Amino acid sequence: MRLEGKTSARYKARDPSLAACGSEIVEEIYRDALFEDSVGACMSIETFPENCPYKSDQLRDHDFRPE
Repeated sequence: MRLEGKTSARYKARDPSLAACGSEIVEEIYRDALFEDSVGACMSIETFPENCPYKSDQLRDHDFRPE
C-alpha cells in the first residue's frame, strides 16, 4: 500500500500541470524517504528534520547544491 502512494507522488511530481502542488508533493515524498532512510540507516527518525529543508524550486534546480 505504501508503494502505491509513493508511485502516485512520483507521477504527480513529473506532471507539469501539477506544479502548483509542488510543496505538497515534496512533503509527501520526503515523509516516505524519511521513514525508509531512518530504518535503513538504523537511526532514530528524530535525527532528521521533520519537514523537508528545501523548497520545491530548489529541488527542481539541477544546479542547486545545499550548503
